[in-house]
Amino acid sequence: MKNDDFFLLIGSYCSKNDPGLFLLSLHDETLSAQIIDTFQGVENPSYLIGNDQKVYAILETECFDGKPGGGVASFYIEKNTIQLKTAMSTGSPGPCHLSIDDRHRFLFASNYLGGSLSMFSLTEDEKLLLCDQKQHCGHGSHPLRQEAPHVHCCVVS
Repeated sequence: MKNDDFFLLIGSYCSKNDPGLFLLSLHDETLSAQIIDTFQGVENPSYLIGNDQKVYAILETECFDGKPGGGVASFYIEKNTIQLKTAMSTGSPGPCHLSIDDRHRFLFASNYLGGSLSMFSLTEDEKLLLCDQKQHCGHGSHPLRQEAPHVHCCVVS
C-alpha cells in the first residue's frame, strides 16, 4: 500500500453469521477500492465512529445478550485486521447514533426507540462501562409519530 492510499470501514445490516464490517483499501492513484478484511460475529453494526485504530459501532438490534435493546461494540484495526474488543447492551432499544467527547473518555449512544441516552466510560484496556443513562419523557404534537420521545443524535460540545 502506498502512502497516498487510505482505509475505509463500512458497517451494514447483517446477521451475526454474515460479514457486517468491511475494511477497504482505497487507492488514490487508480481510484479503486479493495476489500482487505471483513468481520462477522455482531448483528447490524450500522453506525460507526472512531479513528485509524479504534472504532465503535452501534449494534442496531431488538435484543442483545438475551435482553431487550441494542448494543454497542468497540473494535481495533491492527495490521489490516478488524478485531472485536468488547460489546455490551446500551440498556435501551433502538440505538442509532454514537458520539465521543474530545478527550476520548466517554462514548454516548442515542437510543431512538427507547428515548434515552446511554453514557459509557472508555477504559484504557479497551472496555466499555455503562456509567449513566438518561430517559427522556413526554410526547410531541403528532400522536402517530411522536407518541414517545425519540433520541436521534447527541453532539458533545
